[in-house]
Amino acid sequence: MNKGQLVFDLGKVENFDPNDFFISESNQQVSSLLNETNNWFNGSAVVYGKSKSGKTHLLKIWTVNNNATFLNCNEVSNWKNLSSSCSYAIDDLHQLKVERENDFFHFYNNLVLKKFKILCAVDTNANFKISLNDLRSRFNSFTSAYIDDPDDRLIKILIVKFFSDFQLTVENNVIEYLTKRVERDYSRLYQFMEKINFSSMQTKSKITIPFLRDFLN
Repeated sequence: MNKGQLVFDLGKVENFDPNDFFISESNQQVSSLLNETNNWFNGSAVVYGKSKSGKTHLLKIWTVNNNATFLNCNEVSNWKNLSSSCSYAIDDLHQLKVERENDFFHFYNNLVLKKFKILCAVDTNANFKISLNDLRSRFNSFTSAYIDDPDDRLIKILIVKFFSDFQLTVENNVIEYLTKRVERDYSRLYQFMEKINFSSMQTKSKITIPFLRDFLN
């Protein structure tokens, strides 16, 4: 193996290993929030972040560490049928439909009464609004934290992880080259990396700096 070459052998799978979540200045606020659950008002918290920023990953980690139940809001057909005997991590709360707000409100109140915790995630680009006054008041009292746009260090780590997930072999200088040229946005970074991967497979080309120069042009 050439010096400086990175060889990855992980399959493209969802990996929610706590050791695979990287703390930087961009997500330090949220990391602190999840380690201070006793300070959450009414045991309730919400994580805000853009698409692909790691919200689901954080909720999955928190679910395991707190013996909680993980749910995606969009997949819940009836909040009345859910047990209120454990803590919950609710992903994509911005998908909550107006006609289900009242049921969610009662579900939430039951959790609070029984001293269980609830952690939610909301996409900051979703323009999330709650119509039910009582629920909106409760939600506004949640302890909250934001995942900021990725800094340079995190961008580099995310690029490395992407190549790792797709079992791609790249040189260190390729990582550095990309880090200086990608947008500081989680979703756009992921889309950009997918395009690189697709182009590489389509042309059967190794991802090198000359390949990237052609790709960018």
